[in-house]
Order: sequence, then C-alpha cells, then structure tokens
Amino acid sequence: MSSIKDRGRPSVRENELKWTKDVWDAGWTAIPNTILTHQHELKIDPVEFNILMQIAKHWWYQGRQPYPAKWSIAETIKRSPRTVQRHLAKLEKKGYIKRVHRFTGNGGGQTSNEYDLSGLIAAATPHAETDLRKKRSRRSEGEYAKKSAEAGS
Repeated sequence: MSSIKDRGRPSVRENELKWTKDVWDAGWTAIPNTILTHQHELKIDPVEFNILMQIAKHWWYQGRQPYPAKWSIAETIKRSPRTVQRHLAKLEKKGYIKRVHRFTGNGGGQTSNEYDLSGLIAAATPHAETDLRKKRSRRSEGEYAKKSAEAGS
C-alpha cells in the first residue's frame, strides 16, 4: 500500500507548515472536496453547509456518530437555536442527515441528538465518481502528452 506522500498529496506536516503549528494544533476537520465543490448541486444553502461543517467537526471515528448540541452549533455560527433546528429539519428532509435521539442513563431526559451523515455521503458519491473520472482522464491526457513529447524528442 502506498503512503499518502507517494500519491503526491501533502502530509499532515505540510498542512501544519501551511497553516502554522498553532493554528493546525488547535484542531482540524477533514471534509471531502466533493461536498465543498458540489454544495450548490446538492442544494445545500450556506447556513446548512455551515451546520454540516459544525457536525463534521465532531465526527472523529467511523461508526461513532457526532452529537453536538444545537445550542453549541447555534453559538458557534451566531444563529439562534431555532434557526439551527429549522435547518437541521431541512437537511433531514433532504435525506442528508438523520437525527438519532439520545437519552441520559437511568430513565433521564433527552440529550443532544446523534447525527448520521450517511445520506449526505450517498448523495455526494455520484459527484465523487464523476470527479474521479475527470481526474483520471486529466491524468491520462497528461501522461499521453508526456509520452508524445518524449517520443518526439
């Protein structure tokens, strides 16, 4: 298996150099470029996108869904909790998230919801496949041009 560096992608260290150690060490979130690039086609408005990024910020492990509180999201993006709630409902209606209710132990009350992002992943996948085909095509064209140039010399 090749390392990330072998595939021509920057290392975590390179990102630290770009952003500075302090900014990088304060925390970072991995977001697929497909979601950034195709948010318009996915019909994700700027507030919804910001909310999705806040949820993603709390998603550290596959198989363990994030569960930021609505008030925390609202405070971070400077919107009311009700606005966040409305946009979460819109994201759920679009099928991008699924809110999973959580409860405190011993019959206690409800706590923050978990957010299942599998719908967003499913919706982004066709766009990712198209992006990958384009990337492979550009790579092939570049390799063809390089071989043609070498053959001509």
